[in-house]
Amino acid sequence: LAAPMLYVLPEADAYYAFRRLVCHHCPRYIKKMLDGAHDGAKLTDHILKIFDPELYKFLKDQMLSSSLTLFPTILSLSTNRKPFNEVLRLWDVLFAYGVHLNIIFAVSNLILIRNIILSNSPADNQKLLNKGQGMPPLRAELIISLSMHLIRTIPEDLYTKLVLHPFYSLEQYGFNDS
Repeated sequence: LAAPMLYVLPEADAYYAFRRLVCHHCPRYIKKMLDGAHDGAKLTDHILKIFDPELYKFLKDQMLSSSLTLFPTILSLSTNRKPFNEVLRLWDVLFAYGVHLNIIFAVSNLILIRNIILSNSPADNQKLLNKGQGMPPLRAELIISLSMHLIRTIPEDLYTKLVLHPFYSLEQYGFNDS
């Protein structure tokens, strides 16, 4: 998480920005059990189910939940993806609108690569989604554009949970995994 900041800012400023990010914008992402990222993965599954039920069912049938496959991407706010300049473009929007968009970006990217996912075996999808092996390069403009469309149509109660998950447990809001 510090790497993008060190890349674009002087060291002292990067440290301040990093500390501000983890302490004030996604504190549950760095707690001992990484609760915020785990809740983010759960939200990813629910949002994907709403916007692309076919892809959601396909991944579920392959026993590939977001908790298993997208956790590294969610935890790292996409810094584990390539190319780096596209990650920086995502981060510009992430910091302008909120860390919660990390989840929408993950869903948007899944939708954009759905044809690859639908043609892969479970083992290949595990490598693709968890380790990034065979993952096409990020296309920040498409991800951002699709994310802005999705965010306007997401159910209000789910959007509230999405915004609050970096700060509060989903269980506080009656979030049901099933």
